Amino acid sequence: MAKQFSMQLAGLGPHWQASKLNIVEADVIGNVDTDNVYISLGDTIELYRGVEIIETVNFLVNWMRDHNQVSSTGGAIYTSCEVSDRHATVLQTTDRVLITDAHIAIGMGSNINTPAAQFSQAFDSAFTMLCEYMKDEFLKQQ
Repeated sequence: MAKQFSMQLAGLGPHWQASKLNIVEADVIGNVDTDNVYISLGDTIELYRGVEIIETVNFLVNWMRDHNQVSSTGGAIYTSCEVSDRHATVLQTTDRVLITDAHIAIGMGSNINTPAAQFSQAFDSAFTMLCEYMKDEFLKQQ
């Protein structure tokens, strides 16, 4: 079952504030909204691999930040990989279509991925909260 967890982060005032109250869960994977960050789980990911799923999301968040993609050229941006091969197959793209059903993906909307935004703490907090929500509200139920 495909799953998407998103959180509005920008557009909430002068200071971005991550909040679990802003998390929206969906069964259909789409493009990340302009003010949101999100995590998506492809349709063929085995949900019993919950620990590996969380580790993969954390790996992708660290990868995106360490490769200076948190405030890159602007526009929506996605980073994805397969759970079983996360260190070898990282895909960085601006087109959601390239991400397969076997991928876990994280995304940032165009208002989050802006040059010189430098909101890495809000970015980290948002993905930490999304992971906690995904683990507690979805993966533990499987």
